[in-house]
Amino acid sequence: MSEREPSHLPCEEVGDPWDIQRIAEILGTEAVSEEHSQYGQGYRFTVAGHAEAAPIGQLKLYPDRLIARYRSPLIGLDLTHVETIDQDHGALRIHARDERAQAVVFLFPGDPQAIRVILSSEGQVPEALSLSPAPDQIVETPVAPAAEPAGAIPEDGELAPRVMLTGRLGHTPRLRTTRQGKLIARTSLAVHRGEETDWHTVLFHGERAQQAAETLSKGQLVTIIGYRHLREAMTRQNGPRTVEEIYAASIRTSSTPNVP
Repeated sequence: MSEREPSHLPCEEVGDPWDIQRIAEILGTEAVSEEHSQYGQGYRFTVAGHAEAAPIGQLKLYPDRLIARYRSPLIGLDLTHVETIDQDHGALRIHARDERAQAVVFLFPGDPQAIRVILSSEGQVPEALSLSPAPDQIVETPVAPAAEPAGAIPEDGELAPRVMLTGRLGHTPRLRTTRQGKLIARTSLAVHRGEETDWHTVLFHGERAQQAAETLSKGQLVTIIGYRHLREAMTRQNGPRTVEEIYAASIRTSSTPNVP
């Protein structure tokens, strides 16, 4: 995923958070009306890249349910309790919050693979909810992954349920290049539950793999947001077995010192 520097335009507030025409203008696209069996009346916005054959993302809004959903070849985000949708430095800013947590998502017109997410577990609104948040608040999503195995994304385009894991890295991400020339970084994540520890295998793809290998290190405290992927692997003694991996869609780092 490419993260773009926003143009320095003033933040423009939208009076009605569900001003569909205004949202279409910000994204530089058209709003298509549709009916959802569960969410009711909705609107679909297609976010296409400037380059020829660029990836396409879709934003769907359901005003009656205060729901926003975004899908691209890699990213699947569902936001409930949406409070505001406005323009911030040229990006579309979606702010959702309930009494326990909140999330702010920035979508960039013309680049469906560029996205920024700010997460908070507190009900209070943090001071930095614009496109220049503190480094430890930023969650960045990667570029599209390298040749995911069959079954990574269901045929209906809906991604598996998102998981969020907080723990320490078992080793510095190991970077490799596939036969197709794609980058993949692999690491392990130790999640402590009282006296027990669960170990997870985490994979980063594309540019995010390069970034992970260069910036993350053994013992670092991180929060991984991604999707579980199951695949069959052969063992020398016991035959086939199911292997679970976490495809990292975003990562949040902490300033907590590393543990040797």
